[in-house]
Amino acid sequence: MFAVLYINPPESASPFSTDGLASAWQLLTVIGVLALVLFLAYFSIRLMGKVRGGLGSRHHRNIKMVEGLGVGPQSSVQLVQAGDKFFLIGVSRNGITLLGEVSGDSIIIDNKPLPDMPFEKYLSRLMPKKKDDAKSQTDDTQPKE
Repeated sequence: MFAVLYINPPESASPFSTDGLASAWQLLTVIGVLALVLFLAYFSIRLMGKVRGGLGSRHHRNIKMVEGLGVGPQSSVQLVQAGDKFFLIGVSRNGITLLGEVSGDSIIIDNKPLPDMPFEKYLSRLMPKKKDDAKSQTDDTQPKE
């Protein structure tokens, strides 16, 4: 199943040689083997995803995870659509529990794509600005009259 790839280095090269050509040959061999391993790993993961329907397989027609809400450490409530029906399930470390069926009329599905915003803008919304922090700290340390 596995083939061993062995490339003969030039005859003048030895493992302890300081010859520049031998070192370059060894470096190219290592890079080539690394590229081969990454290539094989990528395609084997894709193949496993197609066979098992999990990893790498993102085109599900009949079952969709509509929404999820974390309710504690390692537990969540998920809204799953199977065909035309919606189910509310509880997912925890101990297993998956069907909480009930939800009528499709009460579900609001928002299919609008997320705005194409650079990560820097998302981060700046969450992080306070340094100028404001420095100003508020100096305001707090000054005596009030």
